[in-house]
Amino acid sequence: MVRYHLSKDITDASLILLGFLFLSFICGMSFLSFFSSITSHEGQSGASTPAGYPDASRRRRDPEDDDGIEAATLPRLYRDQDGMLSFGNTIQCEVACGGRDPCEYQLAADFRVIVLAYDEPEQLGNCLRSLEGIRMYGDAIVVDVWVDKLPGGRWNDAVLRTVSHFIGSWHLGYACVHVHDENVGSRSQWINSWRPQENVSQITLIVEDDVVLSPFVYKWLRNVWDNYVIREGFRLAGVSLNTNGLRRRTDKGTQLIRGPPGDSVYAYRAVAGGGAFAPNPVTWAAFQRWYGGLSLANRKLSIVVPGEPSTERRLQQTWQSWYNYYCYKHGLFTLCPNLVAFSGLLNVSLAHHVGEEGGTGIRKGVDGSAFVLNEWIESYGNLPTELVYLDYTGLVLPTA
Repeated sequence: MVRYHLSKDITDASLILLGFLFLSFICGMSFLSFFSSITSHEGQSGASTPAGYPDASRRRRDPEDDDGIEAATLPRLYRDQDGMLSFGNTIQCEVACGGRDPCEYQLAADFRVIVLAYDEPEQLGNCLRSLEGIRMYGDAIVVDVWVDKLPGGRWNDAVLRTVSHFIGSWHLGYACVHVHDENVGSRSQWINSWRPQENVSQITLIVEDDVVLSPFVYKWLRNVWDNYVIREGFRLAGVSLNTNGLRRRTDKGTQLIRGPPGDSVYAYRAVAGGGAFAPNPVTWAAFQRWYGGLSLANRKLSIVVPGEPSTERRLQQTWQSWYNYYCYKHGLFTLCPNLVAFSGLLNVSLAHHVGEEGGTGIRKGVDGSAFVLNEWIESYGNLPTELVYLDYTGLVLPTA
């Protein structure tokens, strides 16, 4: 009887031990399967590929793309089966935009900077580095970089690498890159990179890739935005920043256009330099609706604004010509900084278009950082109660 009970106890214990070992084996296999799935998907977002990006099954990692930067800090660059570089689906933008319709962003910010890139990687790098020095004073900044495709069906590889490095190192807020899957051109990039929302207090600055910005660009923009742009009565279609090269034709050649020396700002009849422009959101949205309603045939027509240089030279392919035409029809002006005349200094630009001399002697190939405003003087923030309005030739208008 004792042996029976002893054997039964041993048998029961053996069964329990075998059951425990079996469960341990099952759990171990499950853990290995789970761990394997994690490691095989490490670095991937798991989200679907955004519109315009190559399918993941066609991509292979290019080991030369990181250029010595730690891979974990960079958005992934891939070469597809045709050998073209593009970004993988590890970049998650707030919206998936592209094509020829205006992009509607959802993320709110005090300051949104939109950089339009094409095929100038060195100048683009200078532009993006200047963003890192912008002083925000506790306000929020968002950066969106748009990369257009070359007419031949490829992107500029060096441009993609430059953007990848910037996105990977950016630490001041949200940043994203949008890559067009076809060549859309400069005019479409400008008009469709931003659809304004109802929040008129947000400042959106659109810049081209060969423009460098002052660390105080937001401080200055916020001041004029609150005092002029969103207030009724000033009839402003936006703010032009790179105005140093603004000239008028005379019998003896050309002359620089400046506002009165005693005023830090003035209003001009047209977009004064198209490399850095902050549109009035109300006007920009109305302009987009008007332009979007034009047929393709009408967009090829010649538009002429009497006395306005860009339309008189038949520069129909530029966004400035169309916006200037719209502003002419609605009696609108753009606000311009007048800090060169106001201060008597040359290195006070809020945005400098590299290659645009404008009296500074700067040449293409120079990064332009020495010519932007790097030291804030309180008088730069003193704004006149009444604006001076200039016509296309730089002459003061008697009334606005």
